[in-house]
Amino acid sequence: MFLCVIYIMIHSQVIQIRQQSIVNALLQINERLTEPIGSPSSANLLSTSKMSVVVAQKRFELFPVFYRVQTELLSICRHTRYTARLVGTRLRTLLPYYIAAQCYLLYAVTFTSMPVNQRHVFVVVFADIDLFMFGIIRVCAGVSTSNEVIEKECRRFAAFFAPFTRATAATTANKFTIFAVLKAESFQATRRLRPY
Repeated sequence: MFLCVIYIMIHSQVIQIRQQSIVNALLQINERLTEPIGSPSSANLLSTSKMSVVVAQKRFELFPVFYRVQTELLSICRHTRYTARLVGTRLRTLLPYYIAAQCYLLYAVTFTSMPVNQRHVFVVVFADIDLFMFGIIRVCAGVSTSNEVIEKECRRFAAFFAPFTRATAATTANKFTIFAVLKAESFQATRRLRPY
């Protein structure tokens, strides 16, 4: 039982560490999107329309980087799905045991007469089980929180390109544009990242 709890916590920590690397990469990409491009002297040399084209080209160069990050994110999602399946079955068997043990220990400590030394042992075991349950909940909640941060950063990336792609969508006959793909991807992110 103890090893199973440690196994669950280690797997969740590994997922969180991998998610943190994705969050850092997405933050760097989004910072590069918002940083000014070129110096003021070069801005004076170029006309405004040429400068906006240069800015757009520089920022659209981040798409391959973003897609590499998304590839890593999909790998993490597969790992999360596998771990959720594996951990889910273990938690379904462990939690009833934990709850039953907690109820018994609480009953034994409060309603029965026993020696003080034995009562202290029961209290320590009661606290130990509580700590393991809170630890599992904390680590699993951390994975969920990291998922929400990743979704937020992906939406920031998609929202930055929305004005560019809306302008091109009006001129194209095909309404299936990059904006539609990114919008669909941002809505799918919730479904993709929630199994854990």
